[in-house]
Amino acid sequence: METDKEMRVDLFTEGIKNALICENDEKNLGLITNALESLDYKVMVATSAQDVEEKLQFVHYDIIILNEAFGGETGKDNAILRYLNTIPMTIRRDMLVVFVGKDFRTLDHMAAFANSVNVVVNIDHLKDIQSILKTSITHHEKFYKVFKDYLKEAGRA
Repeated sequence: METDKEMRVDLFTEGIKNALICENDEKNLGLITNALESLDYKVMVATSAQDVEEKLQFVHYDIIILNEAFGGETGKDNAILRYLNTIPMTIRRDMLVVFVGKDFRTLDHMAAFANSVNVVVNIDHLKDIQSILKTSITHHEKFYKVFKDYLKEAGRA
């Protein structure tokens, strides 16, 4: 297992895909970590809302998985969700934000839109998180491809 210092160096290496998990439950954390690692993501785990804000200031994460109850708040009152909504759109559109909760219908686009995230996942479906992530990553990349290609062509990327 890598030390925290070694992991931080890897986070700045080009070509490495980074993921941040905000989850308190050890079982869920294990499921999510295994799924992300099998998809070749370098995984960091947040310990608190303040830890998330500090990590986001210095590292770009391709995926952020946030349990709605992480940090003791739920739903739209979640401090991390509020913080993510302050990130400039030029940075935010490069992140896939997955919001996990007990009342969501997995992959419900309207619920995702209402919560200002890319994907919602019902906590009971975490056993299928790897396939959910594969689908969501592909959709996210296709969704922004035309836009990013246009920015490059216009010299704004």
